[in-house]
Amino acid sequence: MASRLRQYGPHAWTFVKNSIKWTAGFWVFSEVVGGPVMCGGWSMYPSMPHTAEWYLEDRLTLRRYGAAGLRRGDIVTAAKPTDSIWVAKRIIGLPGDVVLIDPLDVARGHFLVPKGHVWLAGDNASNSNDSRNYGPVPIGLLKGHLRAQLTDTSASWWLWPVSGIKLYRNPMKSVLEVDQYGRMR
Repeated sequence: MASRLRQYGPHAWTFVKNSIKWTAGFWVFSEVVGGPVMCGGWSMYPSMPHTAEWYLEDRLTLRRYGAAGLRRGDIVTAAKPTDSIWVAKRIIGLPGDVVLIDPLDVARGHFLVPKGHVWLAGDNASNSNDSRNYGPVPIGLLKGHLRAQLTDTSASWWLWPVSGIKLYRNPMKSVLEVDQYGRMR
């Protein structure tokens, strides 16, 4: 037994060291650059399916550009200000924008999004817990942008093979990009 430990000991130690390096490297990469994340629920339906699916999250853009990299219509991941739950929502208002608090209840009025905050909303307004409930979200609580849905992963826990990718394009256009008839300039 002792001879086997001497025989495989250096290799086992090398394996452990390399495993720790790769795990740490993957964690740093996913925290800084981004990677696959799983999201699910009814709040973003029909843009995103209600079943738990895998998405490609981009964290680098938010880290590099901060608030300047945000646009109305982007789908972002963020921590709810009321608790530590991560959510995926669409940016409706940027700092300085006046937003309609609740499109389902116009009587609630309008709100001026304060500096350093965004207004988030789910696409399924009747079934979404969003800024209408917890107010504007500090930009510091945003985690990243959802850029694509990884489709047909065959319910595998390791996401391979991916047979399709559905890119998310921002559906909102700037007022400067659209003429009075709603056509692109």
